[in-house]
Parts: sequence; C-alpha cells; structure tokens
Amino acid sequence: MKKNFFNDPQHRFPMVSIIILTYETFDSIFFTLDTIEKQLYPNMEVIISDDASKNFPYAKTKQKLQSLMDKGVIISYQMRQNDHNLGIVAHANYAIKKYCKGKYIKLLSPGDGFCSPHALGNLVELIKKTGAMVVTSPAYVYRAMHQDKFYQFPSPRIVRFLNRSTPHMVFILLSLSNVISAVGTLYNRIYFDHSGFDSCYHHLDDWPNWLQLTNSGFSMPCATVPTVYYQLGGISSNDSKQIPQSYIQDLKLCYIKEIFANRKNLPFWARYLCCYKYQRLQNAKGIPFITKYLPIILFHQLKRGFF
Repeated sequence: MKKNFFNDPQHRFPMVSIIILTYETFDSIFFTLDTIEKQLYPNMEVIISDDASKNFPYAKTKQKLQSLMDKGVIISYQMRQNDHNLGIVAHANYAIKKYCKGKYIKLLSPGDGFCSPHALGNLVELIKKTGAMVVTSPAYVYRAMHQDKFYQFPSPRIVRFLNRSTPHMVFILLSLSNVISAVGTLYNRIYFDHSGFDSCYHHLDDWPNWLQLTNSGFSMPCATVPTVYYQLGGISSNDSKQIPQSYIQDLKLCYIKEIFANRKNLPFWARYLCCYKYQRLQNAKGIPFITKYLPIILFHQLKRGFF
C-alpha cells in the first residue's frame, strides 16, 4: 500500500499530520507511537510538541520516531518544546498552525492511540466522503496502561443520533452534555486556517468548538465503529477534587458564551437543565436552589436509590 502511494498521480492519500501534545507525563507516549506504527495509511507525519515540560524524554522519543521513518511508516517527524507553558488551547493552536503540513490534522495525547491498522484510513475516507470540516468516531475508554476496557464513548445510540440528526438537534444534545470524543476526531486543515480552537479558553479545546460548529449549521459525521483508545486520567476525566479551578472556569465560560448566549435556539426543558448544571458548577445551595430545581433533584435521588 505504501509503495503504491508514491506512484499514485491522483494522490488518493493526502498527508495527515498526527500531532501529539505533551506536558509532564510521558509514561504512555510509546504506546501511542506503537499504534501509529501499525497504521496502514501511507502518508503520515508526526509532530510531538511539548508545553515546556522539565522531563521531556527527547533522545529516546527521537530514536523511536527515527525508526518509524526508517521503516517507511511515516514521511517525516518533528519534535519541539515551548519556552514557557501556554496551556492546552493556545499550545494546540500554535503548534498546529506553525508546524503541521498535512491536509488533515489528527490530535493525540500520550496514552491514546489507534485501535486498528485501518483506523486512520477510515477517518480519512469519512472526511473525504462527507466533505465535513470535522469528523469524529467513538473511542474505547480504558484505565491506565490499557488494562481494563470500560466502555465505548459515545455509545452506539448516540452515534446513530449524531448521524441522523440536524446540526440544530445535535447542538441541543451537546448543550446538555459533551457526547463527542475529542480523541476520535479528524480535522480538515481549513478549520485551523480560518479559526482553530477558541482562544477564550485555557484547557477546554473541544466542547466549545462542537457547540460553535453545530450552532453555525455544520454537521459532524461520526464513524460507526471506534477508531481510537482513550486513556482516563486527563483533566476532564480526573476525580472532581483534582480538577483545577481554571478548568472549572472554562466550563462556566462555555455555558455563558456558547449555551446561554444562544438560548433562543434551545427548547425550554434544555434551558432549564443547562441552568441547573451551571448552578451546580457554582456550588449553589439553599432553599431557592432546591425549590427551583426540585424535579431534577428528586430524579437524581431516585436514580441513586436513596428512596
């Protein structure tokens, strides 16, 4: 397959830039690179961009990347570090716009990876077929070191909804919960040439963008089978007591900027649920809160088996 690519006058395999953003944690980066090595897609570059870590394993990582290039798995690679910490959103925007050369962009984190040899090729076929700005796919959610597979996210039911619904309907669903797997997405380079991730946020590089895209009328086609592994342990999947306040502030801003600012596009029941979730982020308590949201509170109590 790789040999045929170089004689292919139609360039059926546009370059994909796989960018791995790192900060401090490197235990699983070689798992990620091993899954890239197994890909059958013939035109990949890999960029590893580090956000000013103190313990970046430069030599060992470069050795692995060079071996991938020597085997013909990747066309090229780059390794770089920021002089100072930028945060997830600014780091991603800068590294992608400055260093990625591919027509399509695939973001991964250490510990994430492709779950089959055809995974990247299937995502490219989907984005070419649909002409979408962004396509997505489910992920297999794992514990650390991929020992225990928990579940598929999003579920098959949500995948069917994403593919059968209008962007407006998907916007309503997303206002209630981020049901799209960020690690399962593939971007057209145009997305970053025109805008990229919203720089109003520090950590939150996915949910605001799904809301903005669907509210603007763009669909996000979803593959029916998982293409990636997602390892729990990042900021968004950590224990709530360990989530930094800056991430909580990003969530609050997302409600204000992306959801409440567009509340005219939401039915009453969705606005009601969003207000409840926002108030929970604010740690609202007391009689006024309980009175206003009593139906939801009772539902959660019953669901947990307290009654």
